[in-house]
Amino acid sequence: MVTISRMRIQQAVLAALADSGNSATPERLRHMLRRFPTESVDEAVHHLTDAGMIEVGEYRGRVRARLTEHFRIHRGRPRTPSPAATGPSAPPEPEGPPISLPPVPYASSDMVHQALVVIVEEARRFVRGEVYLGPFMKRRMNAEFPLMTNEERKGLIDHLRAQGCVRIEKRMGERGEYSVLLIDQTSPAVRQVWKGLASGRIRISPAPAAANRPPS
Repeated sequence: MVTISRMRIQQAVLAALADSGNSATPERLRHMLRRFPTESVDEAVHHLTDAGMIEVGEYRGRVRARLTEHFRIHRGRPRTPSPAATGPSAPPEPEGPPISLPPVPYASSDMVHQALVVIVEEARRFVRGEVYLGPFMKRRMNAEFPLMTNEERKGLIDHLRAQGCVRIEKRMGERGEYSVLLIDQTSPAVRQVWKGLASGRIRISPAPAAANRPPS
């Protein structure tokens, strides 16, 4: 039995995205890399996303994985680092203070921002960026906001929806309809949180186990 290294699969993912014009839907990516197990391709995408080499989000109305700016191919040639880039990495360019989101009667702006960070962090773990709403509310939101009621935690999600940061969509599964939570990559607040997580400037506690299993 031949063992395929994770690094080889990650390199194949990067090459496939480059060949596809720097971006591809998860379905196309899996088809291009069908010589590898699907779960290995998904794992590689998750790792590359955490490493800041790939972004996963909605582009042109479809969920796509795409190379981040430094790794994209421009005019047919891969971008190569300048001689100065061979030394220690420079710190990220400052992006200004965190974008302030309006508070709600039971939660400050900081708590609303914390809720957005948790949602973006959870969405970044998965190729499609879909967070199963039921398990997320029961496990992750309960753990992050233990002093709030269920209605208040739901209110935080509704508040972020009103701010254009997230949306909820229905899906049909084997056991009926369920809801998924999706981030809006066009939102300045979402983009700032995404970059902060990718660069390590924003750190949060590890997610509870099984926080994104589909509803049973």
